[in-house]
Amino acid sequence: MVHGAEGRDAPPVPASLFPPLRAVTAEMLVTKGRFRVTADTPETVEPLQGVARRAGETLRRPVVGYADGGDIVITFTGEAAPGLIG
Repeated sequence: MVHGAEGRDAPPVPASLFPPLRAVTAEMLVTKGRFRVTADTPETVEPLQGVARRAGETLRRPVVGYADGGDIVITFTGEAAPGLIG
C-alpha cells in the first residue's frame, strides 16, 4: 500500500490506483517540482518508479524517483531530492 503526500496517517492507496496516480504526480511536479509518496512495502517501489517514468513521458521532461527509506521522492532529473544531497 502507498500513502499520499499527507504521510503515514493518510489512508493507504491500493496498487490498482497507480495509473491515475500518474496524473496526480504530473500535476504535483508542475506545481511543486516534486512529489513524495510513502511505500509500505518494497513491492510498491517498482510500480512507483513506473509512475515516475510515465509522468515524465506525459510532461516530456526527464523525471526520476528516489527511494529514500520508506519514501519515494519523484522530481525532475537534475533537481536534488531534499535530504539526499547535503
